Amino acid sequence: MHLRTFICGYIDLMVCLCAASRVVHARRAPDDRPLKAIAWCTVCIAAALLLFHPGLYSWLLTATRGFNVLVASAVCMCAAFWLLQFFRRSAAGPEEDRSETLAVACLLLAVTAATVVWGASPEALRASPAEWLNRNDGGAAVFVVVVSGYIGGVAALAMRWSLVYSVVAIRRHLRAALRILSVALVTEFFACVLKVCSVLAQQMFTVDPGLRSLMNGIWYITALFGVWMLVGGVTHPVTVELVSRVTAVVARRTLFRELGPLWRALHDAYPELALPRTSEPWWTRGPYIWPWRARAYYRRVIEIRDGLVRLTPYCSLDVERDARAAGQARGLAGRELDLHTGAAVVAAALESRAGDAPADERCAVPDGGGHDLDSDARWLVGLSRALTTLQASGKVPATPSRPHTGTPGSAHH
Repeated sequence: MHLRTFICGYIDLMVCLCAASRVVHARRAPDDRPLKAIAWCTVCIAAALLLFHPGLYSWLLTATRGFNVLVASAVCMCAAFWLLQFFRRSAAGPEEDRSETLAVACLLLAVTAATVVWGASPEALRASPAEWLNRNDGGAAVFVVVVSGYIGGVAALAMRWSLVYSVVAIRRHLRAALRILSVALVTEFFACVLKVCSVLAQQMFTVDPGLRSLMNGIWYITALFGVWMLVGGVTHPVTVELVSRVTAVVARRTLFRELGPLWRALHDAYPELALPRTSEPWWTRGPYIWPWRARAYYRRVIEIRDGLVRLTPYCSLDVERDARAAGQARGLAGRELDLHTGAAVVAAALESRAGDAPADERCAVPDGGGHDLDSDARWLVGLSRALTTLQASGKVPATPSRPHTGTPGSAHH
């Protein structure tokens, strides 16, 4: 029981996080009506899962005398309504407003009918929703037919769109989500049809208790499977996005840490290049929060690049030639040779900077990154590792420069 509660709680939490993410995206794009519809659908699903949570359901049932059953049913119907609106708005046509008005009217009619039936039922039946599955009472049968009939009808309408979209969708994650939704809608439609037929059969005929239990079991398994597939389909894009974001944050944090040696060496040489953090919120400046932020990662790369540019007067062409020749003698080639040479040039330039001895013949700043910041950061990480290895070996090359008098160019005369 405790394991079941924990699993349900974990799923509820994940769905609530997905719903919050959908709402944030919808607020950022107020004109995206399909996004707003799927956001409301996710919110309704999250609310329904909370209302049916094992640890909360029994308490609400006692406290509200079964009113939570009506609320949960209405929320489920709203979730189905918003899912249908998502598909209709995605293929909006000239009669969009008319069809949406009709859909709202049908939803209000179904919710009103369920409320009237629930209110007219005996109090003992309202407080014991298990009796709704037995269908021994006419009011209970009408309630089940109204709720299941509406959800099944909406599932049939949405299923038509989802099956088409799951074939023509181009984006891989969207196509996967639509296929999951298609399976969920087919399953829910079958479950609702089975529920309505079961109710009507028990009202018109005498059904053996064993057969009734079997039908209830099939309905329960089918409906539960459809609900979880629906949750998976609705939350799949958000889940993929959250996972990719977490992966990106961890990757950036790793690069931020590995850039540390190179950044500290340049920061010690040029402390004034450190960008101020006064514009950042106070709670993000701490040592436990700041390294995890994307802005910290970008600023570290920018500060390293600024430091390398400032180090240009001390980058010796002779050191570069000697380091490249030594690397080739060791069998290095390609990127490894460039990193080895760049690390030697930077290490020697830092030593020259400390002694205020600019190079007589300058070379270009080590640069092997691409045209975007992430590829540049990966190159700088390799340079930082090579610099750390070189400094740890104690074999930092000396800059072969003549005594510095006046300007750096005077040594050439």
